[in-house]
Amino acid sequence: DYRTNSGETMTTRINTQIDHSRRHAVLEHVARYRMTVLGAVQQLPDFQRLGRKRTAAFLHQLCRSRELGTAPLYRKHRYFFLESHGFDRFAGQRKQSTNADRYGPLSESAKIKNYAILVFCCLSGHQRRRLMPADFHNCFPDLCRPGLSMNYYVDTSGAQPRLGFIRVDTGGKGRWDRILAKCLHDVTTHEAIPGFRPFIARQAFEITLITPLPHKARRMAETIGALGDPRANLIQVSAMPELLNLIAPPPW
Repeated sequence: DYRTNSGETMTTRINTQIDHSRRHAVLEHVARYRMTVLGAVQQLPDFQRLGRKRTAAFLHQLCRSRELGTAPLYRKHRYFFLESHGFDRFAGQRKQSTNADRYGPLSESAKIKNYAILVFCCLSGHQRRRLMPADFHNCFPDLCRPGLSMNYYVDTSGAQPRLGFIRVDTGGKGRWDRILAKCLHDVTTHEAIPGFRPFIARQAFEITLITPLPHKARRMAETIGALGDPRANLIQVSAMPELLNLIAPPPW
């Protein structure tokens, strides 16, 4: 190998740069989705050719360095979350943004919601990306406001990028009409915000309801179609049966 002036081999320097790139990619990804699983990390550009075993080894390396932690997802499956050291490393000079709800293991309700968003954005075969408050500040300053939810995403799968808002139904067999009413309220709320009106006007905004039960999703989609309310066209329903593993895990 060629050596640099410091005696470091070129191969070593390249490997160090690759590891730094992968570390940053993982930490940014986990900060964005608040959690991750091995399959989602494998979808990141830096890991698509690395292979499952080497990707898993890299994640466990970050756990050993206390940048990531791991906790049960359901049954024998586990998820990864940011430890405080990993969040500080990712945040860099923005340490004023560090707070207790941005790192550490998730509560059960937060785990369900964030896992649904992770699967919807990263494991569904569509080009979606969850938005962080900094994304709104940099790309959508007219939409930036205090207490901004991290339930927004951008879908670039189609000819026209779409801005979306996610609502996760964690109620299992709960009243579907009440959940639908909440979605209609979401539409009204966004229509009242001036920055969202141009997106709504050009049909570049959507509200996605994620529910674990396919028959419930069908019933709600049929009801939305029968409303005759043009605002309802902004709502789409997505069934995600794997959420049942978190909401009502089997006893075995």
